[in-house]
Amino acid sequence: MDDITGRAWDLLKYNIRINPLVDDKINWKGMRNGIFSVNSAWRNLAAVENQVSWNKVVWYPGMIPRHSFVTWLAIMGRLNTNDKLMRWGVIQSNVCSLCNTHTETIGHLYFDYSFSANIWSNILRISGDIRPENCLRREISFLTRRANERSKKSKARRLWFNAAVYHIWYARNDLVFNQMCRVLSRGLLVLWAFV
Repeated sequence: MDDITGRAWDLLKYNIRINPLVDDKINWKGMRNGIFSVNSAWRNLAAVENQVSWNKVVWYPGMIPRHSFVTWLAIMGRLNTNDKLMRWGVIQSNVCSLCNTHTETIGHLYFDYSFSANIWSNILRISGDIRPENCLRREISFLTRRANERSKKSKARRLWFNAAVYHIWYARNDLVFNQMCRVLSRGLLVLWAFV
């Protein structure tokens, strides 16, 4: 036992008196009534963080977990695009793996690259949204404002959005790691089946 632990033990031993005539009582300070519950323990131990405004765009009943996870990474800026890998010194070129002309960033990969822009415009057309495709933040903002709607269209928008983000990233990785160029239109046909 180290010195600090020994002093703490001595402090307890000499300052706390146990009365053998009184029954022991456990008083949980996490609740006003002193009764322990797992819920109150979780609330006391878990870090208190504000919920992000876009959580219902990514995490919702009926979501496809792998699609939502990749979308979450994209929103958080955690996808390992070539610009990021080059900054870390992992690769020598930050050129986009899909178009081989521009710097590969999340913005380019999902909205500036012509094929991705075509995917977004098709999704907007099919969903009946007459508006131009935007950047990732604007699309998240658009979907966040409509995330509480319970309509099939609202759920389909979120499914399409998350699936498109996932499949574009999957196609990029398939090309990088397997040298295979995936046809995304087949994946989009599956998405359109939800209409």
